[in-house]
Amino acid sequence: MKRMLRFLPMLLAAVAVTLGVLGVCGMLLLNGFANSEGKHKFRIGMVGDWSDDYLGFGISVLQAMDDSRFMVELLPMSEEEALGSFRRGELSSCVMVPEDLLDSIVYGRNDVQITYLGSEGQRGLESILGEELANIVSVLVTRSQSAIFGMQQIMWEHGRGEETADATYRMNLQMFDLVLNRTGLYTLEELGISDGLGAVGYYLGALLVFFLLLLGIYGSPLLVRRSRALPELMKSRGIGAAGQVLGEYAAFACMNLICFALVFPAVGIVTKSGLLEIEEWSGMGTEPLRSLFLSVWPTVLMLSAMQFLLYELVKGIVGSLLLQFISSISMAYLAGVFYPANFFPDAMKNLGQLLPVGAAFGYVREGILGQVSVGKGVIVFLYLFLFLGLSVLIRNLRIVKGRR
Repeated sequence: MKRMLRFLPMLLAAVAVTLGVLGVCGMLLLNGFANSEGKHKFRIGMVGDWSDDYLGFGISVLQAMDDSRFMVELLPMSEEEALGSFRRGELSSCVMVPEDLLDSIVYGRNDVQITYLGSEGQRGLESILGEELANIVSVLVTRSQSAIFGMQQIMWEHGRGEETADATYRMNLQMFDLVLNRTGLYTLEELGISDGLGAVGYYLGALLVFFLLLLGIYGSPLLVRRSRALPELMKSRGIGAAGQVLGEYAAFACMNLICFALVFPAVGIVTKSGLLEIEEWSGMGTEPLRSLFLSVWPTVLMLSAMQFLLYELVKGIVGSLLLQFISSISMAYLAGVFYPANFFPDAMKNLGQLLPVGAAFGYVREGILGQVSVGKGVIVFLYLFLFLGLSVLIRNLRIVKGRR
C-alpha cells in the first residue's frame, strides 16, 4: 500500500491525460452519430434507359411518393459515370438495369437480371440495405406478375376474358397502393445497439471498460517484481503465497478503484453541460452516475485480478506489458468494446460474452441501465476468485521452484 501511494501521483497524472484523450475521441465518435442521424442518405447510381415510360415513371414515383425517398437517393447516370463515382466513394452502390428487362417481365420470361454493384469485403449497413432493396424489388415484381397472370388465366377460363384489361388495371393500382403504404404494415421498435442501449450509452460503457484495461498497463511499476528472491524471503518470514498475493492485489485494486472513481466526476460535468446526452438517463440528473459506480465496482475488482494474474504469468516488464496489451485488445474486440458484438457471427459473439472482458462489459451495460442482474454478478465474482486462486497457485509454485 505504501508503494502504491508513492506511485499514485504519477499515475493520476497519466490517468488525467488518458481521460482527456478518451473524452475527445468519445465526443467525436458520439457527435458523429448525432450529426449523421436522420441526415445521411444512401446514394445509389441507376444505370438504364430512363426514357422508357415504365422505368422512368417507376423511379419518379419512388423519389416523389415512396417512404424510401427519406433514406435512399436514386441518381440516373451512365455506366461510366456510375462506376467512376462508385470507385471514388461517392455512391453507396450501383444498379444496372438492362434495356430488355421490362419486355422480359411483361411477357413472363423473367430471364434478364438486374446487376447490383456493392463494396467487396464491407458488410456494413449500406451494403446490407442495398442487397435488401434489390431483393425486395425482385420479389415485388415477380409476385405481382404471377398474381396478375394468374388472375387473367382464371378470368379467361371462366369466360370473362373481355374484362381482363380493366381487372388488370385495378389490380395494378391495388398493388401499387400496397407498396406505397407498406409502412403501415409493421411497427418499428428500436432496441438500441445492445441490451436496449443506444449508441451514447453503449460507447460510454465501452470507454469505461477500455479505461479499466489501460489501468493494467499503467500499474506495471507496482506489479513488475524487481527482486526474484523477495517472495522466498517473505515466505521464510511466515507470509505465504496467499498472503503475498492478497496484499499486492489489494494495493493494485485500491489504486484502480481510485482511478476509476475519478472518471465519474468528469462524466458528470460533461453530462450536466449538455455535451453528452444519454437517452437512458434523460431527466435523471447525475443520480445514475452514482448508482453506476456503486453497481459496477465488482468489475474493477475482477479485471484487476485478471491483470494481476497476467503479471504473475510472465517475468520482466517487456513481456508483461506485451501480454497485457495483446490480451486486453483481443478480448476487448471480441467483447464488442470497439465494435458492437451483435454484428459478429454467433460463434464469435458467444465467445466474446464468455470472456472476462465480455462479462465485465455486460455487467457495465446493465449498470448503465440500472438493471444489474444477479446472474452476471455471480459470473464476475467467479472470475475474480478464479484469477486470485490461480495467482496464488503460480506464486506458490515459483516459491517452491526457487528453493530448489
